[in-house]
Amino acid sequence: MINLLPLKEKKEIWLKEKLNLILNLEILFLIFLFFFGFTLCELRVFFENQVGVFKAILFQEKGISEFIGNLEQKIENFNNLCSKIYNFYTNQKLFYPILKEISDSFTQGITLNSLTATFNKEEKVILISVSGLAQKRENLLALKEKLQKNKNFIEVIFPPENWIKPENVEFTFILKAK
Repeated sequence: MINLLPLKEKKEIWLKEKLNLILNLEILFLIFLFFFGFTLCELRVFFENQVGVFKAILFQEKGISEFIGNLEQKIENFNNLCSKIYNFYTNQKLFYPILKEISDSFTQGITLNSLTATFNKEEKVILISVSGLAQKRENLLALKEKLQKNKNFIEVIFPPENWIKPENVEFTFILKAK
């Protein structure tokens, strides 16, 4: 196609085309700026939400770490208590084996009226006070011999008043046991 327009009009057409091109580019640039601004706003909202989430996680982890710290402290206290209880029971003197040995030593004709046991911390022995009634002095003598032969009794103390009566003897004695 041949353009037969004068030069002045050709320039005007060329300027209009360039003006239209510039206007189109400006519109495209404004659209780009609008979407870029919108994207930046969206990114700002997104990162604010992420900061909020991380703060919540941080506070939650802080709460969890405090909970774990408290739990560890409680477990340590419980272990210390168990250790103290174990040490308490391992250092205890058991009374029932001594009581069994005393009851095994009693012969026919001897009855028990009272039995008292205390732990002497200074000497670290169990003091046992026993009172009862023996039908005959010989029964009481047999009891004394059995108790003295027992290796678990450190000392067997029979007062002299026990040996006065030959029959129906009311007796008392004291044992020191390991």
